[in-house]
Amino acid sequence: MKILGNRIPEVETDNFSARFTTHLRRCKMRGIRYWYSNTNTNQTRNILLTCAVVAVLALILIGFGIASVVPKPEAPAATEAPALPTATFVPPTATPALPTPTPVILPTATTIPSLIQSDDWKLTWLSGADKDRGDGTTFRQSTSKWNLRKVAPELWPTFPNVPNPLVPEFRVINGNQVPDGLESAMDETNFCQQLAGEACHVPVAAMHYLYFSGDYDIPNVGSCKENGNRIGCMLVIVNVGGVTSDFTGVFGQGFRLHARYFNGNALDMGIWALTSHGANTMMNLNSALNPTNLQNAGANCSVPIGCKGVHIQVVFVSGNELLLDLTTLVTR
Repeated sequence: MKILGNRIPEVETDNFSARFTTHLRRCKMRGIRYWYSNTNTNQTRNILLTCAVVAVLALILIGFGIASVVPKPEAPAATEAPALPTATFVPPTATPALPTPTPVILPTATTIPSLIQSDDWKLTWLSGADKDRGDGTTFRQSTSKWNLRKVAPELWPTFPNVPNPLVPEFRVINGNQVPDGLESAMDETNFCQQLAGEACHVPVAAMHYLYFSGDYDIPNVGSCKENGNRIGCMLVIVNVGGVTSDFTGVFGQGFRLHARYFNGNALDMGIWALTSHGANTMMNLNSALNPTNLQNAGANCSVPIGCKGVHIQVVFVSGNELLLDLTTLVTR
């Protein structure tokens, strides 16, 4: 069978179909010839009728032949649906053990406490100390129960905003809060001075403190300068009043903190802790900031091993009213 485009294929009939078709043609010719040669109408009609029957049968047979050879469209072979992925069960494993946190080891007191010498505080009461504060009391009266301890840098390797196990009397509440300590705000290095001898205007907020280490000269307050003798300078101004205080003076590009104190009734503890920790840092004693065998942080007194002593001045003010001046010297 030949298929050309959309043409119906030619039918190849068998021998029977061919003989039947030939017989049909002969029947037609005989009928016609008989029509002309024989005048018997009935015989003629019978011959033609027989030929017609033969023609109909021939058409039927030819139709069956075509139907048998025309290919029927085959139904597409059924394809199997793709198998769905099988879920893989992964048995749970044991929860991995979390790493054990490394305990924080606070620095211990220096191993040479006998070499630390601290003078007693020298107190100078100023004019505002005996003024009525508006509640019938004076600042001098409020300090009557203070315990002015000698500066002890070996006991304060940590800043007084966290518990200090070396000082049991430094109160701790709620696990890690120190109500008698001080806030540690963002520190500032190379503070103030831009040119030699240039003065700065420095405010101290109400109920805040200012900590400064470096050379300074402030009229009506005091001055200190490290003259190559490795005795550094520390100044602390504590404003216990309700208004901001302002100071204008020379600050020799030192280190400054300006933050809040927590308890105005325990400033003796807070200031002792602050000055002791400051001296620890400046003298390069063992601490979290200055571990053993490292150069001093900030190279206090301009040398990598830090200062061998610190002159400390603490001034209490209420606004711009001077109340009390404390000074001491600590060396090693």
